Amino acid sequence: MKRLILLEHAAHFEVARSYALLFAAAGWEVVLAVNEQNAGFLRPVFEGKKEISFHVLIKGGHEADYWSALDELIKNSNLVIVCSHEKRSGGLWHKSGKTPWYLVIHDGYNYLNPLHHLAWKGGPLQWLRITKYLVSGYFTQRKKSAALYDGWLTPVPWPQVWQKKSGVKKVVYLPFLWNESQSQPTSTGFQIVIPGTVNLRSRDYQMVNRVLELLASRDLKSGLKVILLGKINGKSERHLLYTMQKICGAAIELSYFTKAIDSQTFDHIMEEADLLWLPLHRQWQYGVVMEEGGISCLSGNIGDWVRFGKKALVPAHYPSPEILEEKRWTYKDGQEAADLITTLFEQKLQHKEEHSQDKIFADFNAQQIARVNALL
Repeated sequence: MKRLILLEHAAHFEVARSYALLFAAAGWEVVLAVNEQNAGFLRPVFEGKKEISFHVLIKGGHEADYWSALDELIKNSNLVIVCSHEKRSGGLWHKSGKTPWYLVIHDGYNYLNPLHHLAWKGGPLQWLRITKYLVSGYFTQRKKSAALYDGWLTPVPWPQVWQKKSGVKKVVYLPFLWNESQSQPTSTGFQIVIPGTVNLRSRDYQMVNRVLELLASRDLKSGLKVILLGKINGKSERHLLYTMQKICGAAIELSYFTKAIDSQTFDHIMEEADLLWLPLHRQWQYGVVMEEGGISCLSGNIGDWVRFGKKALVPAHYPSPEILEEKRWTYKDGQEAADLITTLFEQKLQHKEEHSQDKIFADFNAQQIARVNALL
């Protein structure tokens, strides 16, 4: 049995989760080399899975011992995947032996052409940040460190010209996506879930507000519920939420959270969703660089969509894996989004909604396994 070492010491534990399940399904043994916090998130997920084990960096423990023991594990492994290029990952490079190391590239423009995608909006403070990045040689050092790896894994397909520009031997498209369930909601109403922290920079909540306004003005029957499944991030978001509440009134049930949500609550609400609404921006900022969703980076919301096997409402500008096209509806503006939601809501009330457990996500998982089998 082949063995994979998955390294994740930053905040991308969901990436490690998806890859671990994917490689285990492909017949690999997986060792998760993670910090205590990530181990706390992931242990319950993999309970009872003998093919997945943990090597944990204990806070306050002897880091040298951790790396020494990990080096021994790596010597008898077939592949190492580093999920985040951070901290010692910026200098995490301490490779010995012949085991190939792959780095996950979350933010493509940061590596390929950062100077042409700088986020200049934000005034003097942002300009100062950009200056610090440039003076420190951050982009050069980051690219140099990443180039030491045997290959890069990208969550979105890269054109051939990007692969050549990377300068590394292998650039492999392997999205950190894995379908875990296709549960059917049990509620009689129509429940729309928008997963993720309520942050104006990450998702287009102004569009959500516009669509709610359109829906509330229509003569809809009761039973429409919208859940903002993430902690309200800041003052601007709280102000917008207040506006949403006034708009919805008694016509739409609006639910939200003021504190962090535990994983059990998150999973239950996602499983009960009739529709996931992913109001993703076309672009968002990584560091001081503007990345393009579905082109140079992948939103975690796409991972939520695939993991729970739901149908999703997604902006037309956001690309998704072609095999999943049948599992999403797209909209160009608020009017289209409101019309789609109205149609789906009425279909459920008339018991015309689709209940079949189709093969699309199973086929997607099979496609992912094929990518793993072709990796080495």
